[in-house]
Amino acid sequence: MLRTVVLSLAACLLLAGTAVAAELRIGVADMQMVGTQCEANQAARNKYEAQFKADTTQLEKQKMDFDKKAKDFEAQRGKLDQKALEQRVAGLRKEAQQIADKEMATQQKIGTIQNAINQELADLAVAAAADVAKTKNLDLILAQNTILFAGQNHDVTTDLLAAMDRIWKAQGSQIPGASSEKPKP
Repeated sequence: MLRTVVLSLAACLLLAGTAVAAELRIGVADMQMVGTQCEANQAARNKYEAQFKADTTQLEKQKMDFDKKAKDFEAQRGKLDQKALEQRVAGLRKEAQQIADKEMATQQKIGTIQNAINQELADLAVAAAADVAKTKNLDLILAQNTILFAGQNHDVTTDLLAAMDRIWKAQGSQIPGASSEKPKP
């Protein structure tokens, strides 16, 4: 008797779940493509790649100059008296620490701006998803990478991308991450 009740209850739940799923309108989007191809991300990438390239190029030049100084020191090491040796070692250590500090500061700056870009793009994606869901009368939009299979009729990737671009432009086409930059004195 108990077994019959449990099996009947399971069958009812299964049928109810199927009925609810049949009414649920779902869209699926390739969020990686949307995130990388939206105009906001491309504008941010163009701006910050140039800025970061200048910073990293300058840092690489300083490292190469330091390496040259270190090789010159090694070549002259045997010719230096103890006091001169200690002074050169202290100077090289100080310079190495300055370069390491600058490298760390540059990486932190890049990380801060990248986090701001990611957050602003996520906010934009949520607004675009709400817009697409309303336009297409969807109850749910899922990220494609979490779905094992979805038919093409569920794909809203291009709609989501277009909505993100449209919303970004309507908001004034502000480059993501700009709010995280500190004004230069």
